[in-house]
Amino acid sequence: MKKVFLLDNAGVDSISSLMEEWSGKNGVNDKTAIRLRLTMEEMLIRISKRFNGSKKGTLIIGKRFGKPYFKVRYRGESYDPTKADPGNEWANRMLGKIGLAPMWSYRDGMNEICLYGPARTVRTETRLGIAAILAIVLGLAGAAIPAALTEIISDFVFAPVSGAFMGVLNTFIGLLVFLSVVTGICSIGTISDFSKMGKNVLLSVLRNTFVGTGLCMLLMIPFFHFGTGTVAGGSSQAEEIVELLFSIFPSNPISPFQDRNMLQIVFLAILTGCSLLVLGEQIGAVREMLEQLNLLVSSLVQGICRFLPLYIFASLTLMLWENGIGIFFMLWKPLVIYLLMGVLMLAGKMAWTAFRLHINPIRVLGKIKSSMIIGFTTCSTSAAFATILDINEKELGISQKLSRFATSILSLFEATTHGTIFAVIICYLAEYYGMPVNIGWLVTAWIMCSIFSMTLPPVSGGTLVVTGVLMTQLNIPGEGLVVAGLLSMILDFVGTGLRIGLIHFELLLRADHLKMWDRSVLD
Repeated sequence: MKKVFLLDNAGVDSISSLMEEWSGKNGVNDKTAIRLRLTMEEMLIRISKRFNGSKKGTLIIGKRFGKPYFKVRYRGESYDPTKADPGNEWANRMLGKIGLAPMWSYRDGMNEICLYGPARTVRTETRLGIAAILAIVLGLAGAAIPAALTEIISDFVFAPVSGAFMGVLNTFIGLLVFLSVVTGICSIGTISDFSKMGKNVLLSVLRNTFVGTGLCMLLMIPFFHFGTGTVAGGSSQAEEIVELLFSIFPSNPISPFQDRNMLQIVFLAILTGCSLLVLGEQIGAVREMLEQLNLLVSSLVQGICRFLPLYIFASLTLMLWENGIGIFFMLWKPLVIYLLMGVLMLAGKMAWTAFRLHINPIRVLGKIKSSMIIGFTTCSTSAAFATILDINEKELGISQKLSRFATSILSLFEATTHGTIFAVIICYLAEYYGMPVNIGWLVTAWIMCSIFSMTLPPVSGGTLVVTGVLMTQLNIPGEGLVVAGLLSMILDFVGTGLRIGLIHFELLLRADHLKMWDRSVLD
């Protein structure tokens, strides 16, 4: 593909949309694709401002040695848009967070921005699906295999493979979460950049995730029947809640990583990120080092997660050999409960928005259904990103400035749907293993599910890892991780579609509050 664009605002929007589409087609991670679009858009805006929107550029999309590339070329004086202008360093911070970095070059009067995508590979979801199918086939064939042979395979192949994978992954996951949160806070910009609009959107994200996940947990509890007895630890419910709140504060900066205490790691990350934000360019070198370290650790974890299908195959086969195919017939309950919670989440958001703005929610739903369908079918917010923006601005009347900023923030951090996924899985496993549960345990689960859903590592297998951490923190047997992984894979499709719907309705509320909404467009 080769196309000429005028590098004005309209041209930048068009190229950015094509970038989003290109990222989705080439298997770029969902969150990385959003960050990549923002980075490319910022660089193109700089070029547009540099040449007063009069420069023509050529977009070239193709492949070289089987590797896809995305290039923008324009003639003129040498100008490197990958370097931040004074006081504007958004792109540099974004580049530190992603594994794909646009490169600038200049030769014979021609400027070129080039991005090479990953080599074409089978989608992660496809590989995981194939691994699950093979495991089911081998699991069903277990009855025909001599018991001595299955025991040897279990003890000397599958069990060591499963243990080794999770062991290596857990080695880096604490550091990955820490660096992801720190660089995420730094990417906001400076304290002066953190304007009224930014605070309003971020606070709404935090409120929605905690309140939404908590309400869904309350509604789903009657559907589960937990065990009886004393909760591990034996302390009173009030003591457990107080202990949880104060356990967030670590005694030293090392122990959270040694003990894999995610709440303490997130607390340290928020404290560090906010301090870096306040100090700004006084410690610019430290921020740059942390961003590069985040890139390194993300690449390491992404490489480890390439073996996730092998883990699913080994662990699922073991589970089927031990429990039989009947284990699958027990999964209907969390699936149905989550679907019910999802419908209630969306209906509640629609009703609240209609009440606050005096609009017809069914009319809005009709306008946003196309972007939700993309989420339901692709399990990708980035695949629907361009459609979300188009609907926000042209169908709902939301200001372009707010739409571009807030959609990106909400796509990365709006986590009510996924906090509820974790809550359903955790409650189901607690019921399955007959664990005694009290208010203290439920409050702990609520806080952890809410926080971890917003700090979900942007790598394949991140959901599985977070689920494993939650299980450890809540004393749920590790054998349930495979079932949890299967549930999260299925529910992620439903949760992504619902998440897109919630983003649209939340943006309407934010736009009305900030006086950045043209009601006449919707009416």
